[in-house]
Amino acid sequence: MTYRKLDRREILKHAAMAALIGPVMRATMARAADPPIRRLVVVFQPNGLTYIDAGPNGGETSWDVGDHFRPYDRHKSDLIAFSGMHIGGMQFGTYRESGHAAGARSCLTCMPDGGNDFATGPSIDQFVARKLFEQRLAPYVKAPVYAVGGNGADPANHWQPWYESSGRKASITLSPRAAFDGLFAGFTASTGTTIDRVIARKKSILDLAHADCKAMLPALPAEGRELVDYHCERIREVEQSLNAMAPVGTSCEVPNAALASVQGRDIYSPSSYPALAGFFFKLIDAGLRCDLTRVAGLEFGYAATRFNMPWVNAPLIGEVGTGEYNVNDHHSYHHVGNREILGRFMTWYADQIATFVDLLKAPGPDGTRLLDSTMVHVTNEFGGDGTPSNHYNGNVPMFVFGGGNTFRTGRHLRFDNDGRHHHALMVSLIKGMGITGVEQFGHTAAGSGPLTRMY
Repeated sequence: MTYRKLDRREILKHAAMAALIGPVMRATMARAADPPIRRLVVVFQPNGLTYIDAGPNGGETSWDVGDHFRPYDRHKSDLIAFSGMHIGGMQFGTYRESGHAAGARSCLTCMPDGGNDFATGPSIDQFVARKLFEQRLAPYVKAPVYAVGGNGADPANHWQPWYESSGRKASITLSPRAAFDGLFAGFTASTGTTIDRVIARKKSILDLAHADCKAMLPALPAEGRELVDYHCERIREVEQSLNAMAPVGTSCEVPNAALASVQGRDIYSPSSYPALAGFFFKLIDAGLRCDLTRVAGLEFGYAATRFNMPWVNAPLIGEVGTGEYNVNDHHSYHHVGNREILGRFMTWYADQIATFVDLLKAPGPDGTRLLDSTMVHVTNEFGGDGTPSNHYNGNVPMFVFGGGNTFRTGRHLRFDNDGRHHHALMVSLIKGMGITGVEQFGHTAAGSGPLTRMY
């Protein structure tokens, strides 16, 4: 249908009619302004890479994920891999040397320590959750953090990357039952307020608004009918746009089977780690789909964790320079140096993360993928320079899965170990969540603005 242009005089003639439909149009436009739902998942891997060429390498479009991240191969088209990244923030604190503690405090906060082993700012997950709420992009402040193994949840352990604010560590949950209840207690997918139901209700309201709008037409003069009919069609367009705002097919299921699979397991036993990792990733996937959280974090152990993996069959080390004997954990192999054995540990983490991305890529009932509205950021506490036990906080392999509607994925971006690039990466993640008015994250001396090469 075509419409002739109405001048100011014709519109004013129908001021009474405009006043009549004004409330409907204001409500309609408010709904049209609702932003799409966006999500962020942050994953922390303990220790680091050591052998630089085992991580992302090559050019921007012709590149390799690296031997230690081989499971990511199947997700390259949905991935940006970063090399030559130096952890930001730590260079401004009292602990400027390389190491576990400094890297852990800064890898998600881009802030230095406060002279007391604590970071002086929030981690990216907690910052984003707060901003989403403040800018009315989410109805809650929620950013749960889960841990597989280790004692990262121990209040006495300062070597962790998760912070609510300066000097205040975020809560970390190890218990599957507590984690499940934190999201799903009292929630039933069939009767709860799922996003499917919310979207359906909004569309129903717009259906009524469209019908009411059309019902006005017969009583109006020709010019009035033309103007109102134009607005009626805009209501229909808003209704149709809700399909794009709905998260992935909006299929929401309570992960009862996943919880049952880990009930009764010893959460501190390495033999339980694979099952626990699978559970927590399924829990996060379900929490995102049911819109019970928009942000979540997961860590394997904690900084410098002696993460043990009996299934990788790492030989015992008689003595490590840290004063430990007859050990075969991930941390210890960083000290003695063994590229092949370290690769077994790193590949296992990558395999768990790649399997999680598989979940996010599964098409929903409408054919869309949760990954298209979700960013998954993966990082370590240090990278390395090829020398065992030299825990250099540069050359850190970092990854961002998803964000395909915001970032140009399928690429490898190499940098020069300037920590300012890490700060800029965080700003890009913040902007990717639809948050406005934020141009800087972490220490102010690191500059401002996003990492433009991601776009």
